[in-house]
Amino acid sequence: MEVDTVIGDTAYSGIENLRLAEGEKNGFELISKLHPVIRADGVFCIK
Repeated sequence: MEVDTVIGDTAYSGIENLRLAEGEKNGFELISKLHPVIRADGVFCIK
């Protein structure tokens, strides 16, 4: 199955899904609100 776009809630913007979305081999467009522990520059941080 080939996936072009994933639409999800905030849980889908976890660091693992962000890395999968930007991957060259299996990359896809991820549409979701950014998880609150991920900064705008993509760095995962625990507050």
